[in-house]
Amino acid sequence: MVNLTVESLLLELSKQQIKLSVVDGKLSVKGKLSGLNSDIKDAIKAHKEALITEIQKRSKSALVPMPRQYGEGVKASFAQQRLFFLDDVQGGSPEYNMQQILNVAGKIDLDAAQAALSKVIERHEILRTTYRYEKDVIKQFITDFKDVSFQIRVLDFTNQHTDEVTQLIANAVTDDFHLPFDLQKDLMLRVTFIKQSDEQGVLILNMHHIVSDGWSMEVLQKEFFELYQASASGSELNMPALPIQYADFSHWQHQNQHAFNEQLEYWKRQLDEAPAIHSVPLDKKRPTEKCGKGGRVAAAIDATLAKQLMSIAKAHQITPFVLLHALFSLLISRHSNQHDVVIGTPVANRLQAELEPLIGFFVNNVVTRVSTNHHCMSDFLAHVKQVHQQAQANQDVPFEQVVERLNVARNLQHTPLFQIMFTTSNDYGVSGSTKAGIALSDGVNITPVQPQEVQAKFDLELDVHLSEDGGVLTWTYDVSLFDAERIERMSRHFSNLLTNLC
Repeated sequence: MVNLTVESLLLELSKQQIKLSVVDGKLSVKGKLSGLNSDIKDAIKAHKEALITEIQKRSKSALVPMPRQYGEGVKASFAQQRLFFLDDVQGGSPEYNMQQILNVAGKIDLDAAQAALSKVIERHEILRTTYRYEKDVIKQFITDFKDVSFQIRVLDFTNQHTDEVTQLIANAVTDDFHLPFDLQKDLMLRVTFIKQSDEQGVLILNMHHIVSDGWSMEVLQKEFFELYQASASGSELNMPALPIQYADFSHWQHQNQHAFNEQLEYWKRQLDEAPAIHSVPLDKKRPTEKCGKGGRVAAAIDATLAKQLMSIAKAHQITPFVLLHALFSLLISRHSNQHDVVIGTPVANRLQAELEPLIGFFVNNVVTRVSTNHHCMSDFLAHVKQVHQQAQANQDVPFEQVVERLNVARNLQHTPLFQIMFTTSNDYGVSGSTKAGIALSDGVNITPVQPQEVQAKFDLELDVHLSEDGGVLTWTYDVSLFDAERIERMSRHFSNLLTNLC
């Protein structure tokens, strides 16, 4: 069995979006457990009491609803402050739009859909929250639901020529993707239904990242489908009351920022004299302002190689994620001719049980800095393992606070501290995901569509999905910096690196 510490186990589970919480003194584990290998499952059982203690320690400052009145501002969370600042400087940008495209087969009840989405907006204050400066402080202002005007926009293409409909749909999706939200006055959920025929259509859901993250997108889907089915069948639109709202989290975060001081000191030491920007050669001159337009390259990992990688990880007492991050660091090191490699990884940041059902911008970025200057692979993997353990122990501090403590200058050309991201794909552990499609009770079938537009929030991002059945490497890159040929070459080199290791 892989010898995992509590910290490294929590890090691995967080990266796979497995939700741990303590309910009535017992450990609650939620998420896609089928994606975990036997070693991780055994480690959860072996460390159950230690996990309960650690979670309770981290949750000692309880999240509770705060007194509020509509019209009174609440400080935006640290992550929201960064996005609002960027949006304000850019004069409104679609860069942080989070669009979902769903194919609808069957006759959808638009009145039921309208009622369901309205209920979601009523439940989640964050969707009816706007942002503005108040005495130089970025605050969020919650709109009373009775003052909200929400309507599904319907585009009817049923009378268009069949040969034209595909392009018309593509144009509508692109237009929605590029339409910015006005953070100072808009509702933060925008929904469009494109009607192709009585039995076929496309549903577009779009939220701004300032109110959402990957987990939140799954929460939105789950609640929408559940409420739609209730509305379509004439049932009451009832769901369990939310224990808190996102504004309560923001308030709690600001009230408890003193607790981050020790972790901030760690990051100050860890990132001292770290390279401000990566050295991977660019194919084009970096523009004065990041554009966000991306390209995508994908490669497959066969089942045999996937099992071999898992075996190597087990032999070195590390998780597959740590192994792949180490190898990705080696690739970046070789392409940049630099031993000091800085890469970001996301964590769900929903350790408290109260945060699990909320829509909101919770995801936090953790900076990993590794040195590839080691004499043997075993020493290097042990080093990367230690880096991950330390990052896990200091992951609670908001990324924006780390940037501020390190006094990183604002720069619209690239993201601060790191520009290369390493992630693992998941379904965030939220039931009701549409990744494999979903059949609703009234005969309507929903299936997800891969967007043609690609967003590049970073210069380069590698997302890895790995299981015993094989895996997929998905590279997302900024087209204003890199040509597709370079990324394809890096992908081949990485695949060769994986193969040669085995």
